[in-house]
Parts: sequence; structure tokens; C-alpha cells
Amino acid sequence: MPLGLVQVFTGLVLMSLCTIAILVNILRVNYVVCLGLPFVISGSVAIAAYRRPSSSLIKGTLAMSVICTLLAAAGTGYFIWEISTQQRQEHCNERGGWNCSDMVWKFYDLRGGVLGLLLALSILELFVCIILSIFSGRAIQQDESDVDSYSSKSCLLKPGLDSTSNS
Repeated sequence: MPLGLVQVFTGLVLMSLCTIAILVNILRVNYVVCLGLPFVISGSVAIAAYRRPSSSLIKGTLAMSVICTLLAAAGTGYFIWEISTQQRQEHCNERGGWNCSDMVWKFYDLRGGVLGLLLALSILELFVCIILSIFSGRAIQQDESDVDSYSSKSCLLKPGLDSTSNS
């Protein structure tokens, strides 16, 4: 449940920041859909699997987590590339009363900050998706065997049972 909530909220923050970055002409429109919406959907499936544990929802969580892991890795690589290839160009002619050059440098600093925040959120999503994939895989494996290594009933698919208290 907590990992699903982290995915949903991080996906929403990613979509919000990507929308701001599009309005400022830093990113293209397709990155909002590619980097935010699948995480919200995956987190929602994980929350549903927690509330109503079933084999199909756990398998759906695993599938969405694997897809989102690949998207988060691609997003992380993209933001690293964007930050590293950032070129600062002068677009000013010093005719006005205010210093245009300072404003351009502040814009590029702001751009780097937004891209850095998007990079950090993509790395967070990558780790959350990997962990959720591992937990989903373990839940599927325990559901198939229905007995864990301590010979007690599986606690991942059956709410209310705790394998540590059954020892």
C-alpha cells in the first residue's frame, strides 16, 4: 500500500512538473503522458491489490511495475542527458534598461533545477518500481506454493495473517 501511494503521488508530481516544463518550453508534450500517467495507474493497481488481494491483481501489479521500471529508467537516462547537454545561449542585445543576460542565466538555472528535480523523482520511481516488482513476484511465488520457508500460511495474499506471529 505505501509503495502504491508513493507511486501515485510521485506520478502526479512528475505530471505537474512536466506540465510546467512544457509551458516554459523545456520539454515536449509526450513526456507528461510517458512519465507520469503510467506511474499513477501502476500505483492505483498496487493499492487495489492491497485492498482486495487476488492473484490477477498481484500479477497486474507485477506487469505494471516492470513496465514502469523500464519507463523510469528511460526517464532517468533522458533527464541525465538533458542536464549534461544543456547549452547556454545568449538571446539578448543589451539595449534595454534591465540586464537581459542575467535573466537568461536565471532561466537556465531554473531549467536546470526543474530538470534536476525531475531526475530525482525519476530515480525515486525507478527504485519504487523495482521494490514493488520484487514484492509482487514474491507474493505470486508464495501464492503458488501457499507455504513460505517457515511452513506457515502465506501472509502476502491473505490479510490478517502475520507470518512472524505464527512462529
